[in-house]
Amino acid sequence: MDFCADGLKLIIEADGGYHDEIEEKDHFRDNILEGMGYKLLHFTNHQILKESEFVILTIKTTIKGFKSQNV
Repeated sequence: MDFCADGLKLIIEADGGYHDEIEEKDHFRDNILEGMGYKLLHFTNHQILKESEFVILTIKTTIKGFKSQNV
């Protein structure tokens, strides 16, 4: 887990090059966290470094979605 906004129940993961090696373990952990009410966003290193606008927009859209559900 790279970032957790506990108040929003939002977790952001930066999936590095090693991620393929531990994908099954991550999937198991993701299921547990989702069962606890967390929303998980996964981004690759490439997306973070080369497609940062997409990453930021996805995070902002997700947070806005949380806020609109709580109104």
